[in-house]
Amino acid sequence: MKKQTILISGVMGVLLGTLGVVYSTSFISSNGKGDFNAGATRPEVLTPSPEGGTPVPSEKPGESPSATLVSQHQPASSSSGLQDSPPTDPPEVLVYPSRTRLYRSSDSGTTWESLDPLSEINTSTYLTAAAVNPRNSRHIIIGTSFEGFYESTDDGKTWSLLNDRGGLNTFYQGAGFYNEAAAILFHPETPNTLLIREGYSNTWYEYSMDRAAITWMGTSQDLSSRVPAIQGGYLRPLDLPRDASSPRSRRLLPLYPQNWPIPPAANQEAAQTKQLDEDFWRRREQASDKRGIYLNPWQAENNLEEHLDFVEDHGMNSIIVDFKDDQGNLTYDSQLEIIDEVDSQWIRFDVEELIQKAHERGIYVIARVVVFKDKQLYRYKNHSYALWDHTKNAPWGVWRQETPAASEENPEPESKWVQIEYWVDPYADFVHQYNIAIARELQELGVDEIQFDYIRFPSDGLTRNIRSRYYEQRDSQSRPQGYEEQQAAGLVVHPELLARAGWPEPGAASEDDIPHRVEALSSFLRKAREALTIPIGTDVFGFNAWARMGYLGQDIEAISFYVDVISPMAYPSHYARDFLPEQTYFERAETLYDEGTIRARTITGDRALIRPYIQAFLIGGELRYEYPEYTEYLNLQIRGTINGGGSGFSLWNNSGRYYMVDKETYLKAAEQDNGSRSTEQEQNSQQAADSPDSRMGG
Repeated sequence: MKKQTILISGVMGVLLGTLGVVYSTSFISSNGKGDFNAGATRPEVLTPSPEGGTPVPSEKPGESPSATLVSQHQPASSSSGLQDSPPTDPPEVLVYPSRTRLYRSSDSGTTWESLDPLSEINTSTYLTAAAVNPRNSRHIIIGTSFEGFYESTDDGKTWSLLNDRGGLNTFYQGAGFYNEAAAILFHPETPNTLLIREGYSNTWYEYSMDRAAITWMGTSQDLSSRVPAIQGGYLRPLDLPRDASSPRSRRLLPLYPQNWPIPPAANQEAAQTKQLDEDFWRRREQASDKRGIYLNPWQAENNLEEHLDFVEDHGMNSIIVDFKDDQGNLTYDSQLEIIDEVDSQWIRFDVEELIQKAHERGIYVIARVVVFKDKQLYRYKNHSYALWDHTKNAPWGVWRQETPAASEENPEPESKWVQIEYWVDPYADFVHQYNIAIARELQELGVDEIQFDYIRFPSDGLTRNIRSRYYEQRDSQSRPQGYEEQQAAGLVVHPELLARAGWPEPGAASEDDIPHRVEALSSFLRKAREALTIPIGTDVFGFNAWARMGYLGQDIEAISFYVDVISPMAYPSHYARDFLPEQTYFERAETLYDEGTIRARTITGDRALIRPYIQAFLIGGELRYEYPEYTEYLNLQIRGTINGGGSGFSLWNNSGRYYMVDKETYLKAAEQDNGSRSTEQEQNSQQAADSPDSRMGG
């Protein structure tokens, strides 16, 4: 219970430091990303303070990272027609985008209406900004994490795509995706004109809805000089009530009245520090700067020495090995009784020998454990833990029609349906505990890190037919200390603060809602964190780390509170070719890892190390590449990772044939990693190699 308390306090401390509160008649930004001081696109890595135990954030002392930019549109009180000082009372109309819900108040925040615009847009995207037109309070604009912009002219009852008006091509990234809108304001002087800050940068644009024209406005400092009405003097934190009579509440979290959707402003201490225990720093040190290769069980069994030589010769220091594979088979000699019951053991290598040989060379052993894609557990006890197909009242799966090759005996074979994927229920506690028991055994055997894969819901097949038989019995998630008492008093920890760590926001009503899927995955990782002392990590889809989202339940912001490492699979071949179309294929490969790593670090606040998977295989049209093209292709991904501030990288080739590797590049990468690490400390005292290797883990 002690670990859990430490974890929750650490989570909430960071959350409070991330979310600021301000108000205006037209705009309130979510995510704490609409701030004037948020100019850095490459976040600094968290490092312990001289006192130890508390990381120092990248903000300068005295600057609150949670200050949120707003404009004030009050009745004219000066010759300029703009108010000279902040109002003393909240304005009448307020809107607040809270990730998956939009809140609107027409009585200065006394009561709030919860709106659900994402049900008409895309439930995987998040709301990131919103503004009310000061000249027509029924007119609302919202910005999203990757779906662009929408507007409503009827108080949020219906929504239409603002992108269709044109002029917003600056935000368009291709393949139907837009860059994040980090902040939106209505221009205080020009009607029907928006001021928009682009996500992951400090760049502002002016957008005329009448002319469908967009104009670059520069940084926040440039904007404030061009439009004086929105200078920092128009920031005003909301004073939210506290339960001063409760000594327990004073040492917990800021409180809010139950009908208030906006998170309370963080105190300075919470904003500038991250309360974490020594175990966090020990694990972070252990997992940092790991560069390695993936080995399938066959390679680990038959060519281990050869691959360990390869790792050493190329300046790398880690291997990732399947200890529980994509079919749910344990590839080592497990002593757990449940493994015999499930019949999930297929011994492929001597685990003690593998770990000993790697450690003798100073090579870090990462145990890959596939979690929710599990054919063996799927079949256990007559499919007791399988995801369910409610249309057939039978276990759900992914099926494919296959036709056998013709033969003399059967010249015209009939096609048949074959099940190719087997998924267990992410809401089932038994599934959680089964995988955690395996991870604990591996920890005892001496592996250095657990890497959980397939931490997600299925992406293929008839996913609309999926139902969980464990959703209603899922864990009532452990809440911060004193939560029930505060709730009974009508004063509770703000739900958005909890949502950022994986708890669903109000309004998420069914198992299909993204917040509950995020909750299911976060619940598993939270239990794993409490049970294990070695570093843990997880793989995610590349795009889930490129933009804020909850697609398939993978929200890396929530995940980052419970894992030490996140490994985005940003394989260039897996992106639509018209994504970032202005770049060449090779240029885009570097961008996906450079900017992608920066984005992942920004979304997670550097709580977890970002260690991307590198595409060390060729697929599709890439198969025409020859040396030195394919080596350059690989090296660009590595260079992007290093430039983006990644903490090492992992090469993925399903067959273990790493012919694309250039030795000089890897030795140089090792030097750069070690050099940057020393500087930081000083300053802070293919199913086959060339066949389609369409790994869709994560």
